[in-house]
Amino acid sequence: MNDVDEKIPFVPKADLEGINVAEIDHPLKDAAILLLGFFGIVCAGFLLLIIISDWALSKITVQQEMRWLASVWKTEPSFKPIPEELNQLVIKISPHVPFPLQLGLLCSTDINAMTFPGGRILLTQGLLENLRTENGLIFVLGHELGHILHRDHMRGLGRQIILAMGATALGIGDVGSLSALIQTASRVYDRDQEAAADDYGLQLTKKISGHTWGAEELFVLLSEGESVLDRTVSRLVSTHPPSLDRLRKVQKAQHTSPSVVPAQRMIDPQIKDTLAKQCLSN
Repeated sequence: MNDVDEKIPFVPKADLEGINVAEIDHPLKDAAILLLGFFGIVCAGFLLLIIISDWALSKITVQQEMRWLASVWKTEPSFKPIPEELNQLVIKISPHVPFPLQLGLLCSTDINAMTFPGGRILLTQGLLENLRTENGLIFVLGHELGHILHRDHMRGLGRQIILAMGATALGIGDVGSLSALIQTASRVYDRDQEAAADDYGLQLTKKISGHTWGAEELFVLLSEGESVLDRTVSRLVSTHPPSLDRLRKVQKAQHTSPSVVPAQRMIDPQIKDTLAKQCLSN
């Protein structure tokens, strides 16, 4: 037998450099990476949908919105007509608004006003019982009209629908009724939208009355119930700035009004009796 035919025994050696050794990850690490990637893609998709929705819904005119969504509220039993004592004030405001005013009463003791897609503005019983001046109410209506003109509530509606559909697709919620979504959307504004709506309210008040005295009335009422803690939390996390901050902004704007506070036109005090009768039949 030749030396060439001799078999050389194989002796394995340790791979000290780790070149031929596959690195094995823990399966939970791989699962976590896949899960984070999935949620990242989903979040990016939702963000893109919201951007597209904001752009598209902002192009819908107020008149189109009223035609398409006004029927949603026709059978809503909790919405009542506003007291007749406000009819003259509505007549005074209407020429300054580029669309028909649709006002309603909500029998709630909260001091609040809300704008709903479809162009409807609801004033609460608590608000109308506590406001004393016409300018105070003109400012509140101007603020809500600002949301309509700036299309804030329509953007809010689009976002709520997208988020509700996403929650349904992920199995963590349901779409619910259109009416419920619209009511939720009416309460979701950011600070910039609130500030712009306040500015419009001041402009409308000055246009109608010639000055802004009285526009601060709502924020005086709301700030009375705010503690220092409430204001701190509001500045950090709330979509609405603290009422005291908004009051100071209105008072600053009043420096351009007459230095002597003009006589205020008061809301008919009989409105309280009318409200009581309307809401008693609720």
